[in-house]
Amino acid sequence: LERAGVAPLSPSHYHALGRLLFTFTLFWGYIAFFQFFLVWIANRPDEVTYYLARTENGWLTASVVLAIGQFALPFLLLLSHPLKRSPPACAAVAGWLLFFHYFDECWLVLPTASHSPALPLWQVAALLFQGGFATALGLALLRRQPLLPTGDPLLQRALAYRSQ
Repeated sequence: LERAGVAPLSPSHYHALGRLLFTFTLFWGYIAFFQFFLVWIANRPDEVTYYLARTENGWLTASVVLAIGQFALPFLLLLSHPLKRSPPACAAVAGWLLFFHYFDECWLVLPTASHSPALPLWQVAALLFQGGFATALGLALLRRQPLLPTGDPLLQRALAYRSQ
């Protein structure tokens, strides 16, 4: 950014991204809790089996780890004002949430297909291959484009953004 004659992003920009990350963490917790709550309060046998499969064969421990890892810990971390203004700390929390989002997707699908929460090696290898390919492709495409919308009339105003 500095080479292009544009001021770099300020900690306020990262603070705004941290607040957005916090908001989506709260939203995930809200959706997950109320999905469970509605199934529990309806007490319909055909829907309760979804959660019963997630309480057997080690999946209950995985459920608790998921609730702590994808909601409780990021919630507590993202309450911190200095953490949200630090790009490396925000990136670490975002990476943590990305990992737990994958774990959440596995939790949604695998209990009825597998008897153990352990992931097979081929799934981990497929995830690493797909993630590596998407990252390499994204970086290659990113090199061809400017990082800033140079023709945007509101660019200077956006770069001057400051939050409290």
